[in-house]
Amino acid sequence: MMRSLLEIRRSADLGRTCKGPLVGIHHFSFAGFQDPRWIEWGLLRAVHRYRLTAGGEREPAHYAGFDVLTLVESGRLIRTGNFEQREALVKGSAEVVQAGSGALIGERAGRAEDAIFTEIWLKSSNAAAARRSYLASPGASIRTTVASDQASGSALRLTSPATVERIMFQPGERRAVVNSDHRRSYIVILSGSGRLQGEVIQSGDAAALLGSLSDFDADEPSELLVVHC
Repeated sequence: MMRSLLEIRRSADLGRTCKGPLVGIHHFSFAGFQDPRWIEWGLLRAVHRYRLTAGGEREPAHYAGFDVLTLVESGRLIRTGNFEQREALVKGSAEVVQAGSGALIGERAGRAEDAIFTEIWLKSSNAAAARRSYLASPGASIRTTVASDQASGSALRLTSPATVERIMFQPGERRAVVNSDHRRSYIVILSGSGRLQGEVIQSGDAAALLGSLSDFDADEPSELLVVHC
């Protein structure tokens, strides 16, 4: 396999917003953060990392033409809008809303602690009615793969032809991040640190790749979010 062309994106260079109880970090142009170089990356339109104050709520907003993937890193998150529910998304759980022709999506945090979560928007041509799927995988050591071609009834389903992986690394572990189906990948370091193709990369940083292969060497326990798009 050919090595990937790599561009590191430092946490300090990403966009930031604060609206009431919600604080966000944005990898692509959004709201007050506009960067013409980073509007999208292949099928990937947005990566938002949010902290929602305990008991706080983000009012439902209208989404259309995207699959919206939510990964909860800590706290409890309760969905509101078209998919309002009492069951909370907890640490390690994941949800996909196929927004299709349109859906209202909002959330509120549990009262005990702040909720930290990552929201990913993947472009989709799906025009059907909105649907939701949910996968509970508590425990930070769980590896979650989200793919459009998974047949399991318990799997999260995308209408977008993209794949998303949450990958755990132990200190000193070296592993190839392989992209066999797409030329583009986007890697977010959720926690930890290491080297990606020899480049030092830390929690909060990200990397955009063109190509099929990249190695990550973990310096400490690390969690990566990898979008093949």
